[in-house]
Amino acid sequence: MSYIKNSLPDDWESPDPSTKKYICIGTKEIQAKWLPRWYEVPYQECLFAGEFRKFSTRYAKQNHLIELTYRPHGDYKEHLKILKTERLLNGSTVHK
Repeated sequence: MSYIKNSLPDDWESPDPSTKKYICIGTKEIQAKWLPRWYEVPYQECLFAGEFRKFSTRYAKQNHLIELTYRPHGDYKEHLKILKTERLLNGSTVHK
């Protein structure tokens, strides 16, 4: 069994969804993995659209994950504040 585990890539397991607060959605030009740095959110709290099949945008909406997207004007901090405020006003639960 350990031989099989050693031959698998490091990221073969799905992440624990309860620790995730954000879903990063990139474009053709902008990779989703760049967005946590731009929004200044912890990388470990992010899911990346398209990376894991079972974590889709539909899953994100059902679990009230905040969608982080590319902002052409670079207003990432302000946009994150707006998204968090909307989430609170809509009555969705806040993950700790």
